[in-house]
Amino acid sequence: MNNLANAIGPQLLWLLAVGGAGHGYGWAGPVGVCIFAALQMYRCKDRLVNRAVIPAQPGELHHSSPLDLHRASRGKVENGLPPLAAVKHFGMRWIPDRSVAGHEEQPRIFHAALRRDLLPVAACIAIGFLCDSVFAATGLVRYASPGPWPQLAPMWIVALWAGLGLTLQHSLAFLQSRLWLAALLGAVAAPMSYYAAARAWQAIDLAQPLAMTLSILAITWALVLPLVVLIARRQQHPAPLHGQASELST
Repeated sequence: MNNLANAIGPQLLWLLAVGGAGHGYGWAGPVGVCIFAALQMYRCKDRLVNRAVIPAQPGELHHSSPLDLHRASRGKVENGLPPLAAVKHFGMRWIPDRSVAGHEEQPRIFHAALRRDLLPVAACIAIGFLCDSVFAATGLVRYASPGPWPQLAPMWIVALWAGLGLTLQHSLAFLQSRLWLAALLGAVAAPMSYYAAARAWQAIDLAQPLAMTLSILAITWALVLPLVVLIARRQQHPAPLHGQASELST
């Protein structure tokens, strides 16, 4: 999924989950994140299934002109070859889609890309469930549509954490080399999100005094967001193909 769509998806998910919870539809968030994840998986497969890389033999890229590399990097198919989206990985070469080797490696490329998303999503779900359950149990935040266990984080807020996890290798990947920016973004954006959910949608109630509650949320997110970004960064090491080749970044 391209970065623009990946960045817009969580905003729509937030509106769906928060708006749904505020109107008593706690299921809207989980349904929304399932749709978001399915679309991202489909887009990822669509981009990767026709690509495969193996170690290049010496001089194989020597005959590629700058114009060929430019056209390929722009996603244009030349002479029946799949689009070249990672020309920076010199030492790799493309296998035509119709080749037997390419078809054999396609599932491995897709599964490797999928694994890079799964651990950050799982980490976000676990950490988010813990944090918001603490908020609920202490009365710092009271959630609409809490489900059968009001002292625990509701499913719709957990769905938002899962949506965050789906961005860490894509539209928020730039944070992986800027953990300080992740901390700043978490400290600023998260309290604003909670405040908006409380004021505009009545999806949550924030404990008084409000300044103290927002400060606790800011500190929590200033620690949590860099943590999940760091977890995502550790998944960036590509799995080898044929012992040497690397998978594609989406």
